[in-house]
Amino acid sequence: MPTDFDITFSYFQINAVRHVDVTSWAECQGFFRTSTYKDWIYLIRFKNRLTNATYTTESDLMSKAADIYAWGTASDLGQRLRKASVFHQKLSGKYDRRVDYLMLKMIFDLHSVHLFECKNNAISIEQSRRTAIYGATAKGACIRGLINSTRAAIATEIYEMFKTTSHYQNNLNAIERKLFDEFVFSFWLAKLKHPTNPARTFYYGDCLEPGFIHRTLARPDLIPVIEKALNVKF
Repeated sequence: MPTDFDITFSYFQINAVRHVDVTSWAECQGFFRTSTYKDWIYLIRFKNRLTNATYTTESDLMSKAADIYAWGTASDLGQRLRKASVFHQKLSGKYDRRVDYLMLKMIFDLHSVHLFECKNNAISIEQSRRTAIYGATAKGACIRGLINSTRAAIATEIYEMFKTTSHYQNNLNAIERKLFDEFVFSFWLAKLKHPTNPARTFYYGDCLEPGFIHRTLARPDLIPVIEKALNVKF
């Protein structure tokens, strides 16, 4: 019986011009550069390694072996995927789901990344699949396999799981955990706006745009702990 991931993968594959599985940014660039249509969907698959007995909803996380996966659209030589930090430690630009992906990589194994070239209709294909999952009136997030489905609830769920990892518990001391907790609730989940230009939003992972926390918000003290916790470099 096909899994939820299998169905999503097949839907994107059927509606795409072509697709490829990639293991590096160099392979992504090769696919982007040889694409006729500069319009893509990416599909990131994580493998559930947890046996947490609290997962008793959504068919018990689909038999506790469910794939955790996420997807999105990309254009302009895939810069959105670059900003997602799937293959990069160095942060670049803004991307709202970046922190989710970084934490998920530490909680679960990064299983695979798939790219689909679309005939200038990637957004339409992505939205059609999302509607099939959540319904026409619901606004579900593009991350599946977790208990929650709304954007804020998924972020909170991921953070709670992140705090149970050996990386968090063994590598961050009490002071660093307190600072990172402040980052999570006062920056990442706070849906920030630029202090002098409220039209510029920094929702969720957008807040990791280099220079925003350090210079604009004058909190350079948070930078080392963010880098350490998420294994990134500003």
